[in-house]
Amino acid sequence: SLSAPPSFLTAVPPLTNIVTYSTLMSRAVSLGKPHVALRLWRLMKSQDEFWSRIDVEEGHRSGEDVMIPDVKAVNIVMNVYAKLGDWESAMGLLDQMRSERGGEDVPKMEPNIVTYNTLIDACHRAGELIPALSTFHTMTATPDARTYTSLISTVARKPSPHYGVNDPALAFDLLDNMIRRGVTPNGMTYCALIDVCSRCGRSDLALKGLRMMLRQEKEQRERGVRRRGGRDDYVGAWTAAIDACGKAGHVDTALKLFHAMEKFGSRPNTVTCGCLMDRLLRAPPLSRGTSSDGDAGSSHYGNDTEVRISDALDVLRYMRSRNMEPSEVMYTSLISSAGRLVKLENRMTLKERRQPDHDNGGNSGGGGGTTCAIDVYKELMGSLMLGDRKSSAATTPQTHTLLLKVFLVFQEMKSRGATPDVACYNALLRACANAGDIAKAHDTFAQMTRDGNDVEGTESVIPNDLTWRELLRAAARGGGEGDVEEVWNMARGWKEGVKVEWRPDGNAFEALVMGYWRDCGSLLEGVGAETERERFRLYEKIVVAYCHVLAGEGDNGDFRHRFSDIESSIPAAVSGLEHVDLDGIHSNQKLMLIILRAAVVLELARGGSGTRQHEQCNDKIIVSSSVSPMEEKQRYNVNYCEVARRIVRLECLSENSARVLTMTDSKTANALQLARIWSEK
Repeated sequence: SLSAPPSFLTAVPPLTNIVTYSTLMSRAVSLGKPHVALRLWRLMKSQDEFWSRIDVEEGHRSGEDVMIPDVKAVNIVMNVYAKLGDWESAMGLLDQMRSERGGEDVPKMEPNIVTYNTLIDACHRAGELIPALSTFHTMTATPDARTYTSLISTVARKPSPHYGVNDPALAFDLLDNMIRRGVTPNGMTYCALIDVCSRCGRSDLALKGLRMMLRQEKEQRERGVRRRGGRDDYVGAWTAAIDACGKAGHVDTALKLFHAMEKFGSRPNTVTCGCLMDRLLRAPPLSRGTSSDGDAGSSHYGNDTEVRISDALDVLRYMRSRNMEPSEVMYTSLISSAGRLVKLENRMTLKERRQPDHDNGGNSGGGGGTTCAIDVYKELMGSLMLGDRKSSAATTPQTHTLLLKVFLVFQEMKSRGATPDVACYNALLRACANAGDIAKAHDTFAQMTRDGNDVEGTESVIPNDLTWRELLRAAARGGGEGDVEEVWNMARGWKEGVKVEWRPDGNAFEALVMGYWRDCGSLLEGVGAETERERFRLYEKIVVAYCHVLAGEGDNGDFRHRFSDIESSIPAAVSGLEHVDLDGIHSNQKLMLIILRAAVVLELARGGSGTRQHEQCNDKIIVSSSVSPMEEKQRYNVNYCEVARRIVRLECLSENSARVLTMTDSKTANALQLARIWSEK
């Protein structure tokens, strides 16, 4: 009947039960909100259906309606107390579980291994060793690796002899007990053991724990036992050992451990690098001829007041090579150290800065001279760009944020009195290119040339290949045809401070093509004959530039003869392309697809032999039917069909390698398919 209300309005909602509350509490804990989970537990206890508020035997309510906590629910609540560091409440739950009549919150039930591990973890978080050991000795379940790991981690958490302070013997006893019971220690267990030794100030025993781990790993490898957690299973133990040595002042030993990690199958992570860098920057100054471990003659630093900045930079470079972005704490520490170094260098005479340290064979290791502080700033600016990828065509808010950060580091460097070199400015230009900010790139280049002219002794601030490459990238991503040609002409005509004129490479050629292509993209939405002619003009520039590279490379005689007359008609903006390495651009799939698409469109538009072959197949045309044939005066003397045939035979555009890029671009895919048809004729 139309007058009857919908069934979902008359349906009675289901009652909440123990599963409902358990799921909600577990979800709250997983989201890092233990206080919310605790409120849910208290809300559940206040319900009329909670088991301690009902006498089921008197029949006040059926047993199915009563919320009786099971062991899983109790474990969740105990985990809530563990996260909050409330070991006493967690212990109270265990006492109720083991009580003959149960307790106010939970009935009598048998605890499982999860219950005991969670309680010991609560004691570990609170640093309470004695109740943790008491729980361990009264366990009715068989302890596992997590049980022992939590117990070992609890040792020496508080400054009292009862808690194992200054004496990690208890931790080693627990490890021995673990092995005797047939429980195999894992990476987390050894990490906990080494951490205990570190808290006790016993770096020697920390190294002993590391050797025990390596010996166990070797034995397992010989028996054919694989690591349970893969190659990262023992990284925590290595990190703890590095930290223990660093805290004890044995920085050289920490460095040796860092460099030895990968030999033993463990790769340093961000925590490892951050820990080592922190210890390096906190290390006291080295005396000449003495290492941090007290060994004479092993220092590679030229000044008594210098910090271990060279080694810290090596760690930062390692992080960059592994695409690991340093934390804000690392940045702050490195900037502070660089500032101290600038003050030191400014007090030195120019002769002292440039004089090599004869005590170490003239190798300052990056820690001496004016370049030391500059190196820190350069590495910081370079590491800020780890999130960007050169191949990314679009800029994002993150790239502009990184651009701001890079310039802040640069301003900090100048405010401290350091003199930037060309690498510093190149880092700024790279940030501008990633953000597509051509105006900022031009301002940076202008400031670079002013600094090179105004500051005495800054002959190193001279544009190099990387300078022009980043300027061209900025022009390609933030500008277009006019911008890339302006930078190209400026680079080709730059004479100040250079002995050899700039020669473009494959990266410069890619930036040039991408600048043209960017303007082509802006014209795709336009209509009309004028817009089409402008797009064809840009396509021609792309293809002719590529042909000029071919002619300069001295390709096979027949093909070179076809393009022997293009040099007279090629625009001055692309002069010097004969220096571009052909193999380098032929391995760039994205670049060659752009040139291929331009060549196919031009061949179809001019109505050449390729067009006749296209009419004989059922392929989908890639240009609109309204395109009129190109005017004679608009064309260069180039056989676009032959260019397309040449490109489609490249290895980078084979059937398998070209599939990834063409799947998301139907027009480029059609151009590739048509060029393959032409190639078969």
